[in-house]
Amino acid sequence: MKTANLLGAVAGLVNNRLEEELKVHPNANSTASAALNVIGMFGVCSIGQLAKGLCLSHSAMVRLTEKMELSGWVSRLAGEDKRVVNLELTVSGKKHLRDVLDTRLGTLKPIVSKLSATHQKQLEKILSLLIEDSVR
Repeated sequence: MKTANLLGAVAGLVNNRLEEELKVHPNANSTASAALNVIGMFGVCSIGQLAKGLCLSHSAMVRLTEKMELSGWVSRLAGEDKRVVNLELTVSGKKHLRDVLDTRLGTLKPIVSKLSATHQKQLEKILSLLIEDSVR
């Protein structure tokens, strides 16, 4: 229970700091940044997969996709069947993602640097497990 509460507190702290740093565009927020990051990791990702991974409703993910499209960050691709819509990053989306990741690193590095190298490696393993489980 204490671990879950601590994780929630850290997540809130990190989210608040990132929201402040990433709000450089009307459609830029931590959810859009997370979506771009997931698409960037997998190359192509369906709207349904993104909704599941980001814990959003399908309709909320569709609205976010429309905003990311208007910003020129993603383009739609046909899926295996007509019900599936896949997304991939555009050139502009890849550049924006690099900017987001640079900003994220600059914001989070001071927090993580307070941990020893051993603790950083342990945290990396734990966070990787949590991310993989939520997206797959």
